[in-house]
Amino acid sequence: MNLPKALLLACTLVVIAACGGTPVKETSPIVKKETPVSQIIEQDPIDTIIADYRTTQNAQLTVDNLLDYAQMLQSEGNCSDSNLIVYHLLNTSLNSQQRAHSELLRSECSLKAILDNGKRSDTELALAKIDVWLSNASDLSIHDNKQKTRIQFALAVYQVLTESYKESIEALARAGVTKNMSIANEAAAASILHPYRINLLWQALSQQTHEYRHSLLNEVSSLAPFVTLLAIVEDETLSDKSRQQSLKTWLDDNTELAQHEQMPQTITHFSSIQLSESSDILVLLPLSGRLQTQGNAIKQGILSAYYDRAKRLRELNLEETYTISFVDSGSDEQLSQEALSLDYSQHALLLGPLLKGHIRQLSNILPPNLARVHLNSKPKGAVDSFENADIQTTYFALSPEQEAEELARLMLSKGIKNPIVIFEDNNVSERMKNAFTQHWYSELSSNENPASTKLSEVSFTDNKSMRVGITSALDVLQSEKRIKQLSGLTTGVVHSVTRNRRDVDGFVVFAKPQDLELLNPIIESSISLFSDKAVPVFATSYSYNHKYNKNSVRDLRNLVFIDMPFVQPEARQSDLALTVEALYNQPSSTFLRLFAFGYDALSIANNSLQLRLFEQVTQHGLSGELSVLKNGLVNRRLSALSIEDTQANSAN
Repeated sequence: MNLPKALLLACTLVVIAACGGTPVKETSPIVKKETPVSQIIEQDPIDTIIADYRTTQNAQLTVDNLLDYAQMLQSEGNCSDSNLIVYHLLNTSLNSQQRAHSELLRSECSLKAILDNGKRSDTELALAKIDVWLSNASDLSIHDNKQKTRIQFALAVYQVLTESYKESIEALARAGVTKNMSIANEAAAASILHPYRINLLWQALSQQTHEYRHSLLNEVSSLAPFVTLLAIVEDETLSDKSRQQSLKTWLDDNTELAQHEQMPQTITHFSSIQLSESSDILVLLPLSGRLQTQGNAIKQGILSAYYDRAKRLRELNLEETYTISFVDSGSDEQLSQEALSLDYSQHALLLGPLLKGHIRQLSNILPPNLARVHLNSKPKGAVDSFENADIQTTYFALSPEQEAEELARLMLSKGIKNPIVIFEDNNVSERMKNAFTQHWYSELSSNENPASTKLSEVSFTDNKSMRVGITSALDVLQSEKRIKQLSGLTTGVVHSVTRNRRDVDGFVVFAKPQDLELLNPIIESSISLFSDKAVPVFATSYSYNHKYNKNSVRDLRNLVFIDMPFVQPEARQSDLALTVEALYNQPSSTFLRLFAFGYDALSIANNSLQLRLFEQVTQHGLSGELSVLKNGLVNRRLSALSIEDTQANSAN
């Protein structure tokens, strides 16, 4: 709409608003003149509408015509001009039907903008406005059932965008999941949001439990194809190859949905990826040299996962035959000659190698359609892409930095604001401390000034520096100095108790288990007797040893650890844990973590594409709750463990 037309429209609406001040007589109902839409377009709509108003002086009929024109502009994708008309109309005297229609039109345009552009910094404000507009439209007393249905559909779209998924499902389903529409979904089809219904319904259903989805089928039978599709996507017994075959069958059986432009791209993408015809898994691990012990522990976990999966499939009367072979990658910087000379095209999947340098050496050797799970972090410079060669590449690592970041999130979620960071003077502790502080400041930067919440840090090398560092950070040394000064002013006996900083509400420790057992009592003894509650201490798996005794429990009370579930007390009584304890003669915590790492690595390898493409899918592994980010990195959520006076318990 050009500027002169807009000004003319605005002036006309001002006149309409003035005329609208006089109530319309209900005894003379307005009969709307039916003018074909195509005719209005040919005659220049604004000129025609304004000319009709000058002839009839019927403000209400003119508003109806303008709303029809705004609707037409919207359906043609011109939300800018449609919104301009609606903006001016809402400043005039409208009846309930007209006001509801106006609020609906601008809500639909705003929702479409969010769906097209994705969530941005201003999305939250836009959604707040849409909430008000749709509430206004819903509250008005209107008699047009089609308009009511359309308002309900727009509200369902809003609910998906605000993650109120359960409330949106039935309205989205009623909008029609196929072209065989009822009267109700014909009304929704008039909305510019209607083409998005398939993707929105997929998002909403993806967040529901299997039980809830099946309960919906009794009320909304049209959801059946989606429920079946999600069952295929989330089936834990299927490998990526079997899942791909099942998805292709579903697409053939549901051609109308499969060809819809808003069908989730992840479905068609998953089905189109070229997978190897082989069924062999190749594992590259350091089985000799300085890393032989670690490599063997991971190997035992992989073998255990292999046999457990085979047993589970037999119990379900399912067949999935594949072989697994191990090759020594060596522990040196250079990959072993045996690993370099392999024909990787003969294998369906590569698991490993463990060293980052070995991953780089293989990057130019591996065939593009070989699925791979590398057992380390992504090398610097690796490209993030959904191209075939990259979509099949996953990186799974037991990263100290990842644990430190998760510890920061846990502490912030518990309301900790001013902790003291204590770390041992070594490479691993330093890395964890740096990752923790960086993530802490990053989380606070959105709503606080990081400079005003600078963390106190204590580094130690031995018991003496540990004690001095903690008492100094808590200002206990200053308190002792003041007591000595006061004692020097009198010849009598001064009865005193040291005090500490009262603003400290937590400690985070990066130290080995034996150092932590010494450190925690120092922290306890440095806290003033005037404090009415214990100050919590947080640590990672680096500080946890599952073979604690009663003395350890006493020295570690008030401590909260994060560690993989397999090492924690609840899991130590599982059948697998008891078998591992017997077979490997009560192994160390380090062995258990590497065993769990290998076990989960094979589980991820069988389903790496599923985890990568379908973000709602997670895997409850021995090493944590696992998901794969869009860049191919495995994200590992750990369990929290609290040490109380007599035992270790799972923390919330």
